[in-house]
Amino acid sequence: MSAGKLKRGLSEKFFRNAGLDKVFDLVKFRAGWGRIGNVDLYPNNVATVELLNYQYPIIFGQNLDQLLQGTYLNTIPNYSARWETTEQTSAGLDLTMFKNKLNISVDYYHKVTKDLIDYIPTPEQIGVADPPMGNMGNVLNKGWEFSVNYNGSAAQGKLTYNVWGNFSTNKGYVREYGVRQGAVMHTSPNPILYSDAGQPWYSFMVYRTAGIFRSQDEINKYIYKNPETGEAKLLMPDAKVGDLIFIDTNNDGVINDDDKTFAGSYTPKNTFSFGGSLNWKGFDFSFFFQGVTGNKVYNGLKQMAMNGRNDYGNLISDVYNSWDFNPQGSKYPRLGLVTGSDTNGNYSKFSDIFLEDGDYLRLKNITLGYTLPKSVSRFVGMENGSLRVYISVDNVCTITGYSGVDPEVGNYGIDRGVYPVSRFFNFGVNINF
Repeated sequence: MSAGKLKRGLSEKFFRNAGLDKVFDLVKFRAGWGRIGNVDLYPNNVATVELLNYQYPIIFGQNLDQLLQGTYLNTIPNYSARWETTEQTSAGLDLTMFKNKLNISVDYYHKVTKDLIDYIPTPEQIGVADPPMGNMGNVLNKGWEFSVNYNGSAAQGKLTYNVWGNFSTNKGYVREYGVRQGAVMHTSPNPILYSDAGQPWYSFMVYRTAGIFRSQDEINKYIYKNPETGEAKLLMPDAKVGDLIFIDTNNDGVINDDDKTFAGSYTPKNTFSFGGSLNWKGFDFSFFFQGVTGNKVYNGLKQMAMNGRNDYGNLISDVYNSWDFNPQGSKYPRLGLVTGSDTNGNYSKFSDIFLEDGDYLRLKNITLGYTLPKSVSRFVGMENGSLRVYISVDNVCTITGYSGVDPEVGNYGIDRGVYPVSRFFNFGVNINF
């Protein structure tokens, strides 16, 4: 369901009286509101549940030859389940200027997704296999979208060109999460992802690190002092030289899961693209760039490939930047290649050492073409046709600080190993009769 309204400004007397109609070819104000629903996240009819059998029967009788199979509910039926609903309100402005040479569009959107479909927390004492699915909380996404396009010419019209660009911002976060209290872990696709009020949906939650222990003296000096008793103790007494230094973020004197903190999400804060084209004496040239900023990628592939998964698997070259090969200047901690040797969790805990910026700028396409003169077309029997030859390259190059194969990993920003983007070289002929 949606509704919209627009108003063209050039029909207003103000524009004509101020002479703005000579600058603006079109001024259009837009506004819209819409609502859509989603029910696909429910795996089945949540109002009905399956009756399951216990794995082991009850044995009774004088000769212990009687069996009774117990049953239990798979989950709790939810008779009040609702659709997940997204409402979006938007407003925009379109400008066309200088005899249709320049086009500018500006939009603002405010999108709220409410009645999120998720598992409802259920005490284990209830005795069901899985918690029921229902509705809770809402997520807000808001931002701006800008686009500009310019068409021009030079050299008495022999050279024509076009440049364009798009830029959008997004700020998204969970406004409230219903009956759930505190950060909620999403076990799928990976238990590194959490959601909580005030944080982006499916955010990374990791251990913070403060470098690597380079000596035993550093371990001995990394202490916790009880603010009430004044008693001091080693914060990481079992650490070894070469281990990561985990930060006690809640200052309770213990390094555990309570010290994990939110560290961004896979959703970009900004997305953009821009390009252009030229036409001159039969030659045409175009290019197209695309990129994002403000997102995070967790390099899980590197985390696994630096310890061989503890089963003597293949390793990546980053192991040469570990403490074992460069004790004083390494980026990564000591390796744990033998099962049980990574006692500090350097490569088993989710930490910020493998969390990287996912910003990138990619040259998506570049094309060069040539349209043969009319005389050549007539010579080959195409009186009113045209013949164009071209060569183009897709996915030319990517500029990024991400150390993995490709920053576009999908999977909520968790890089489990993606196939690199292929570069395509294309040659073709366009024939118009």
